[in-house]
Amino acid sequence: MYFQCDFGATMKQFILVILTIILFTTNPLQAKDKWLELTSEHFILRTNAKAEKARKTIEDLEKFRFTLGALTGLDLSVDNRPPLTIYAFKKRRDFQKQLKTNKNVAGFYYQRPDRAISPLSFEDGKEIWQLKGLEVIFHEYSHHILHHYSPFKYPKWYDEGFGEYLSTITFDGKIATIAEPPVHRFLSLHDTKFWVRIEDIIRARAAYPEKGRTRRGRKIDAKDGLYAQGWLLTHYLFSKPEYKEPLNAYMRALNEPNISDDQAFQTAFGKSYKEMESELLAYWKKGSLSVLGYDFSKRMPDFKVTMREMPEAEAKIQYDEVRHLTGNRAKKFKEAQKSFEAALKAGIRPDDMRLYLAELALYNDQPDIAREYANAILQTKPDYAPALQMLSSAFAHGKNPLRFKDQELSEYRALVTNALRADKYYVPALLDYANLFLHSDADVRPNAIEVAALARKLAPDSFPATSTHINLLWKSGNLDQARREAQLLIDWTGNPDYKKQNRETYRPLLEASGNE
Repeated sequence: MYFQCDFGATMKQFILVILTIILFTTNPLQAKDKWLELTSEHFILRTNAKAEKARKTIEDLEKFRFTLGALTGLDLSVDNRPPLTIYAFKKRRDFQKQLKTNKNVAGFYYQRPDRAISPLSFEDGKEIWQLKGLEVIFHEYSHHILHHYSPFKYPKWYDEGFGEYLSTITFDGKIATIAEPPVHRFLSLHDTKFWVRIEDIIRARAAYPEKGRTRRGRKIDAKDGLYAQGWLLTHYLFSKPEYKEPLNAYMRALNEPNISDDQAFQTAFGKSYKEMESELLAYWKKGSLSVLGYDFSKRMPDFKVTMREMPEAEAKIQYDEVRHLTGNRAKKFKEAQKSFEAALKAGIRPDDMRLYLAELALYNDQPDIAREYANAILQTKPDYAPALQMLSSAFAHGKNPLRFKDQELSEYRALVTNALRADKYYVPALLDYANLFLHSDADVRPNAIEVAALARKLAPDSFPATSTHINLLWKSGNLDQARREAQLLIDWTGNPDYKKQNRETYRPLLEASGNE
């Protein structure tokens, strides 16, 4: 920094200048990054935004959750899942830089086996047509509700369209207004010549379509169209009472094995893609989109929220923590280790820090160190399921449980059972227990299949949970259900390489269907 000093100034003035420079050039975290943690019954919100905005957001999230349950009929009353953890970055650029996303990403939803995470930008666009931070939060949470509480899997156009449909919800006390248009999507819908053909969006099912064609046959990137037209199609179908049952029939059909997207859509709605596209165009050109209001004053409870300001040492780890919890796509493993070690030394959430360091130790092929961190937690929390499960992970690390000898298998089984007894809803422990029956010659007990099904229900986007359940059904001789679930897994795999891999894995099961 360059500055010019007048040597006629007093020493006191000179010192004040120096102190001012130091204040604005050192410890930027303290000056710029004050982080808050807000907690309610179903949410943990960590953010460097202003307190007033953060508090209103978490209160609105609880209202949003209640409203979704009331409107969808989904039972949200019994919930054994951990609260959704949201990392709301004050600036979009900061979110994109820290999480290594591209400039078009404003947030995402990530399912760990033990919990769901949603990092996102909290920044509001300056123009009316630009995205608002609260819309991102509502959009992402709609995925959480659909994925965790509905018995269906949903095609991408509806999953994203439903998220966009609900993203603009507003609350005036306990009165909810739903379905106001997300203005930022109008840019994609303004010129109908560049709409993606509706069949290219419908047929995507489990994958985001990169390529498609316009209604006039021109090649086009279809992903943006999936969001915008998916929202419009969802809006249109919801506005027509006569489409309620066909929409349900369409979703039920897609959740049956070996049903094509075309067959499910055209059978349920009784019309071609072109006919539905014509209806959608007419609805858009009419320019009158229905907005719905619901008064929940007599039904919606009040929500309790606690808020605390993080100490500086905890604020410093937020970027490393959110990266770690979402798989560290930025590959900053060494930085994360140093950050968590410093936080542990400062007494910041020691159980979390030790667990993170144990996970990093396994990543670095150091199971003994992982075991030390887990045992340190258990000294004060002997029934802490994540630490107990870490002991079983450290024991099995680098080994093939299928080849465990009798003594090894007994020791491993004891570790797994201890973790499950501590928390019967902790998904990593549920999966370890279920896999015991795949790692040995023991017959599959009915409770093992029940445990695997529970893990799958609690972590529906987890491939290990799904595959474990299918493999136990297969091994137990429950072949009809195993084939059904395996075929659905293949049908709903979006990545072509993974789809091919799943086909090869379950080929013996599926090809044997006619012989047994």
